[in-house]
Amino acid sequence: RDLVTQQKLAAHAETVDALRQVLDEVDEDKTGTVSRQEMENTFEHPKTMAHFEILGLEAHEVMTLFTLLDKDGQNQVDIEELLSNMMSMKGAATGIDMATMMYESN
Repeated sequence: RDLVTQQKLAAHAETVDALRQVLDEVDEDKTGTVSRQEMENTFEHPKTMAHFEILGLEAHEVMTLFTLLDKDGQNQVDIEELLSNMMSMKGAATGIDMATMMYESN
């Protein structure tokens, strides 16, 4: 049982690290944030899309998440905030998950 738990935690940590690396690459100007344009540019890169697909996220879902997190309308989202919310959406997000995220973003 402990081994299974350790394996799941290790897999989760690997996914987080890989996604963080992808988002760091997306952050072309190295500000610690991702702009809407930088995020849209990622959809042209198969490597980035593969990471999103591993999480069960499609391009339109990533952009919806970006919009929800861009509370101030500045077209910038903090990488760590984006990462943590992407990980919470891993797999199919339910309607209640999206409603909760929308509520918490206001």
